[in-house]
Amino acid sequence: MDAHEQDNAGEGWEPRGRRGVARDWVGRHDRAARRLEWVPGTGGRDRFQGTHAMSDTEDPIEETDAPRLAPLPTRVVQVFVSPVRLFQALRERPVAWGAILLGAVLAAASNLVIPAELFEDMIRNQIAQAGGEAPADLGMMVTIGRIGGSVGAFIFFPITIALTAGLFSFLFRFGFGFEGRFKQYFAVAAHASLILSVAGALLTPLRILSGDIQFNLTLGGLFPFLGDGLAGRFLGLLDLFALWAIALVGVGAAVIDGKKGAGAAAAVSVGTLLLILLVVASFGFGGGPG
Repeated sequence: MDAHEQDNAGEGWEPRGRRGVARDWVGRHDRAARRLEWVPGTGGRDRFQGTHAMSDTEDPIEETDAPRLAPLPTRVVQVFVSPVRLFQALRERPVAWGAILLGAVLAAASNLVIPAELFEDMIRNQIAQAGGEAPADLGMMVTIGRIGGSVGAFIFFPITIALTAGLFSFLFRFGFGFEGRFKQYFAVAAHASLILSVAGALLTPLRILSGDIQFNLTLGGLFPFLGDGLAGRFLGLLDLFALWAIALVGVGAAVIDGKKGAGAAAAVSVGTLLLILLVVASFGFGGGPG
């Protein structure tokens, strides 16, 4: 018995020659391997978990780098100041309905706080420009319209989000080879739309003070001399906050994919919106200065 065999004799180890040592070494490692558990990971990565040296913190990307999803109030701030971090969290946990509900509440509240008189004045002016006469029960019509518009926000807001998510998920996935699921795009679009909802709420006092309930920050306001021609109508449709929100949808698509550039994706999403609005303006819709 050599020195190595003597050292291990007290531990119940018996010398069995080179083949016995080899079988003993393989057996120990086979038993260790059977104690491992194959666990599906996040983001398309799987890992082993069990009684072995690697810990959960050794996951190279997802487990350590992906930010946790923040509460809704924090996500409202994030969409303005740190959208990439927000979209990284939404990629792993694509939630949307809290943001949709908040956006609908803000839209409904903004509609209800505007005095009814401003709606009546706007309708009277529109009817007068068309050469007509305002009906006697205009006040009742305005009241019904305001209530209906506020209730409708809870119906049309999620529909608009779904259409936006469907359009851009189809465009990016099938047109440009992006990765991602509709649910992830839906979550990104829902949170990006908070740009419009919050902006609408902040603009409401300006609309009341100016008496113009249709006031928006558009590029048409910078070129009032263009009038109601095609260029004027087109620029009147270019709401600055809408452009911001749509650009964020492109950024979100790049974050979901994880390999495409955010700038190029934002340019694609904004370019798509511009093309749609140009078609709308060419049919005579839209307005002049915002």
